[in-house]
Amino acid sequence: MARTDSRDRILDAAERLFATKGIRATTLREIAAAARANTGSIYFHFKTKGELTREVFRRRLGPLDAERLTCLEACEREAAPDPPALPDILEALIAPLARLTRGGDGGGLHFLGVLGRTYSEPDPEVIRMLQRDHGHTLERFREALARALPDLPAEALRLRFHFALGSVAHTLGSDVTWRMVSGRRPAAKAWQRVLAELLPFLVAGFEAPLETFAHRRRRGAA
Repeated sequence: MARTDSRDRILDAAERLFATKGIRATTLREIAAAARANTGSIYFHFKTKGELTREVFRRRLGPLDAERLTCLEACEREAAPDPPALPDILEALIAPLARLTRGGDGGGLHFLGVLGRTYSEPDPEVIRMLQRDHGHTLERFREALARALPDLPAEALRLRFHFALGSVAHTLGSDVTWRMVSGRRPAAKAWQRVLAELLPFLVAGFEAPLETFAHRRRRGAA
């Protein structure tokens, strides 16, 4: 039991520090001190900082991926033989994130901060790890979106999916714009409402007309 407790304390401490300082800027010594452990315990449980980082993501994203895919498969079965409606696909993608905001220990909220930093301060090694361990889930959603939006060119779909994921990560992970716009970050109990507001915003983005800035400039010059 003591070993399990030590492992969990290390993961919790790493998650908090990664959220506030960033992965690269956080040292194993700082994690050990915050976890009331020693660096030897980190090496015992995780061998390297890279493996510790991987487990910080895996313990949150593993259950999140499973819940997202369960929701997606359910709406696919309900809509069959047609593809699910776009709002149902996007809800399956973002609604499970609400679970991360409801943890009594605040760990989920710390992890959302880690996700936000992953987008704003990308680390090539972390990105490769996320693609390897969790990329299959996003690919499943991309395929579902392609079936729901058959007239949207593949390149436009790729860009809009990128915009959508960035919007979700920034909304949940960034404190800066919340403070600039409203003066404070939403309380944990408000995140379900925030995600409900985000859903129609994303739907509108995917359904927006295919009109590029170049087309607008040419039209204005005519």
